[in-house]
Amino acid sequence: MKSIYLTVLMVFVCLVSAFGQWHEPKRVTEKFFPEPDIEINTPAFQKRRGFTTYEEMNVFLNNHIARNPLLLQMEIVGKTQKGKDIPLVTIRKKSGNTDKLNVLFFARVHGDEPAGTESMLYFIDRIVNDPSLGYLLDKLNFFIMPMVNIDGGESFSRRTANNIDMNRDQSKLQTPEAKALHEVVNKIRPHVSVDFHEFQPLRTDFLKIAPTKALTTPWDVMLLYSGNPNVPSALRNTVDNLFLVNIRKKLDEQHLTHHTYYSSSNHYGKLSIPIGGASPRSTSNAMALKNIISLLVETRGIHLGRTSLKRRTYGGYLAALAIAETAYRNRAEVLSAIEEAQNDRSDIAVRFRSEKVADYTLPFLDLIRNELVDVTIDASFNTRSTPTQTRPLPDAYYILPTEYDAIRILQNMGVEVTMLPTAVEIEAEVHTVLSAVESASEIGGIYPVSVRVETTKRKVTLPAGTFKVDTRQKHIRAATVLLEPESSNGFVNYRVIEVETGKDVPIYRFTK
Repeated sequence: MKSIYLTVLMVFVCLVSAFGQWHEPKRVTEKFFPEPDIEINTPAFQKRRGFTTYEEMNVFLNNHIARNPLLLQMEIVGKTQKGKDIPLVTIRKKSGNTDKLNVLFFARVHGDEPAGTESMLYFIDRIVNDPSLGYLLDKLNFFIMPMVNIDGGESFSRRTANNIDMNRDQSKLQTPEAKALHEVVNKIRPHVSVDFHEFQPLRTDFLKIAPTKALTTPWDVMLLYSGNPNVPSALRNTVDNLFLVNIRKKLDEQHLTHHTYYSSSNHYGKLSIPIGGASPRSTSNAMALKNIISLLVETRGIHLGRTSLKRRTYGGYLAALAIAETAYRNRAEVLSAIEEAQNDRSDIAVRFRSEKVADYTLPFLDLIRNELVDVTIDASFNTRSTPTQTRPLPDAYYILPTEYDAIRILQNMGVEVTMLPTAVEIEAEVHTVLSAVESASEIGGIYPVSVRVETTKRKVTLPAGTFKVDTRQKHIRAATVLLEPESSNGFVNYRVIEVETGKDVPIYRFTK
């Protein structure tokens, strides 16, 4: 009997994962995720089905701009692969104070996560229409991209039109949508950046945790922040000790549950829970590596349809409001942390590992029993990463003229690059490839390659046209994780720069 139950349950979860929406039992929703008693006037809540479309979003924004022309402006910052305009909304009070913090909110990086857009539209509406929130504009400018992956949003698919996961495209920038996002960052130079997503509460992997239970993730909101050790500690400490504390407090006040973000990992049949994230190919780390206070907010939503949509939207809004209030009240601390990060010259963590914790206890929601149950499972904390290979930060990197694709990506990220007008001879650190192993798994259309190198110091002649990246600039940490050859998700690993065994990597490190 138990095997039949397990088979039915597994088929159900697999069908949900493959085809989308599932119907959460009403008794579960009523007990754990009741709708808040508030009014939300975004387009999705003016109809019975579906979510706010791209066209409805534009009408909503234009109506608000027409009623509030002194506070709201909108500009087009790029086009999607299908030619849709990507809007950026600015909320700014014209006053004598020009020394405000810039706060960037963006949503719908994944097209099948609509509550992020709803939260952003609701935030825009409240900021301009709720008199009790007007004070925020005395010290803050808001820049909001409610729907970045518009093509994915229109087709309700996670990926962009060229089948790229945008939240895995922060190292290669293969999509015009990702380029547009980074161009906005380069232009407005935000002090705070937040990406709004939804997570999938019902996962196939959870069947392996407790085969006789229908387990789902029980949280309203999960918070993802940078665990990459290349992000200066001043930024990470400010996120930990200020922003996360206030977000959790705000959610607690409204009886919404929360946790650090986690998913599941099934490696050769061994299931574990990775908590947090450290990869520079996702926005929470990519923005932090640009010396920005960076967070990613996830609300419970994928495959739920409109179930608890008001609660999900409200959760994202509350997180956004808490972040704005924290920035307002702690402007000096934010600026100090960013300045300290920009002056940070600590070693580069070329490789690092997460902290492993066996028998970690997490609560799950049992859909059948309609109760929370504690489960013991192995976990890895990406929020507590330890470097396993480091190198000192050089004064400059030199990259051969053949590697124009790498230079284009660096420039799209806002990294300053100059070109040598004539050939020069320097004494540099040179990486010679000892081995190069191609991965069996594809990421973004490529098979990454892992290399071992021997590093020696010798004189090299760099031809005219060689590119130079000076490391005394704001976005240098974003560059270092791409330029070190052994770095996971770097240019060599992602094959932006191709290498061969026995030959030198066309990137040279120079220290005076």
